[in-house]
Amino acid sequence: MAFVEIIGQQPLIEVSATEPAEVIISGGSQVRMNVIVTDNIVTDISITASQGLPGVAGAAGPAGPAGPNTVSTSTSTNITGILAGNGTTVQEAQMNTNKILGRSTAGVGDIEELSIGTGLSLSAGTLSSTSVGLASGISSGTDTYTTTIANVTGYVTNDTYVIKFTNGNTGAATININGLGAKALVKNTGSALVGGDISVGQEMIIIYDGTNFQVLGIAPNQMFAFVTNAEATTITKGQVVYAFGAAGDRMSVKLASNTADLTSAKTIGLVYSSSITANGTGYIITQGVIQNLNLGAYTAGDTLYLGVTPGTYTSTKPYAPNHLVYVGIIERANAGNGQIYVRCQNGYELDEIHDIDLVTTAPVNNDVLTYVTGTPNLWKPRSVTTILGYTPPRTYNQNTTPTGSGTSSIPTGSLWFHSDTGIQYTYYYDGNTYQWTQETLPLGPQGPQGANGTNVVNGSTATSLTGLLKGNGSVVSATTVLTEIGFTPENVANKENTTLDTSSTKYPTNNLVKTTLDAFADDVDYAIMTNQRILFNF
Repeated sequence: MAFVEIIGQQPLIEVSATEPAEVIISGGSQVRMNVIVTDNIVTDISITASQGLPGVAGAAGPAGPAGPNTVSTSTSTNITGILAGNGTTVQEAQMNTNKILGRSTAGVGDIEELSIGTGLSLSAGTLSSTSVGLASGISSGTDTYTTTIANVTGYVTNDTYVIKFTNGNTGAATININGLGAKALVKNTGSALVGGDISVGQEMIIIYDGTNFQVLGIAPNQMFAFVTNAEATTITKGQVVYAFGAAGDRMSVKLASNTADLTSAKTIGLVYSSSITANGTGYIITQGVIQNLNLGAYTAGDTLYLGVTPGTYTSTKPYAPNHLVYVGIIERANAGNGQIYVRCQNGYELDEIHDIDLVTTAPVNNDVLTYVTGTPNLWKPRSVTTILGYTPPRTYNQNTTPTGSGTSSIPTGSLWFHSDTGIQYTYYYDGNTYQWTQETLPLGPQGPQGANGTNVVNGSTATSLTGLLKGNGSVVSATTVLTEIGFTPENVANKENTTLDTSSTKYPTNNLVKTTLDAFADDVDYAIMTNQRILFNF
């Protein structure tokens, strides 16, 4: 037997296999061996090696079978104890059917047996839901509603129920479930309901928010907008606002006023939130009922209009130059719980009406609105001269003679009346000069004699003067005539058909002079000079 010992690294060792051989490898040597077989003899080669370098770990093998002392959860219905690792029982435990293990209180503590709630079932080790909808109830009452819902033992935030309301509401409302206490029914804005929000027989979803039940499915009595306050100061509930612009992907508003088109034409509603800070966000109501306002100064049924002071309203209808904007109507007048139905409606300016054009040609003083046919037919401003096709004459009424001759600025045919003299002048153009010309007006015909008045003396039939008839109907005797008339008259009878004596002492002032037509001229001259009264004798 050949014997070969290898120590250290050897590149190649040849072993002749003509006879049995033994190879010993030690010291972690790595050896390539080339076995030479001769004479067709298979030779046994024995290799002995000491421990070499560790090899790479192999993959994990498959899990072994279950050991003793285990509990099968698929077949166990009761826990009778807990087994220690050595197989001994350390605690006894029992559970009721359809219960689960857990902990209902906060913090670390003992495991508790918990009940399975409504809409859940435990079957064959599986917990599943059996509910096909929300818990529901039917309410009774009006405004203060009550209802019964199975398995509700308390109010928990986010609890949601479906309630069928037998009766509608007339104002703010509450609901009491299973006698747990009345909770306010509110809108998702947190405000109380208003009359008509709940209809008779309506089914609505209510969600407990920790304080109140918010109601979904309210009748469409109100319209709101979520806006940004563009004012530099806080705006408060009930103030009137107009659409100003946009900020933060939402409409911005400012306080409205009727003093200008800018602050009134786009009036949109009233602030609904309790307040909205500068650049803050909140709700406005554009249509519907707003409550809890101070309306003690008004009367139910009053119509409200946009006021002068920004953000206010008034029951006094405004007129030009202020703008007319209808805001709403007072439904309830109360100092702290007033109620307005809001429905803003803006008035129109003349140039905002669709068939009036005051833009193409802007109106000026003294223009009139004229209907002009065309495409389309429109009302437009026109001057009187344009409408007539010429400049119409003017009429002046002055207490002086005319002025302004020689100018074409006065329309020909204009009239000037001198209020003191009654003389009329006409303005005309003779081809060379513009001037005023005095008009000669013919006298009109004499009017008829008026009827005799009461208590008068008809001079055409009187033959002698026996007395004077006073205005009160009494007769003054001839002896007292002088006293009554205040002067001594001349005896006129002896002056008939004679020339009057023109001496200044013959006929005292205010004497009555009787004359004939023959002496008319002289008599009249004298009478006028001495302030006499003339009696003609025909």
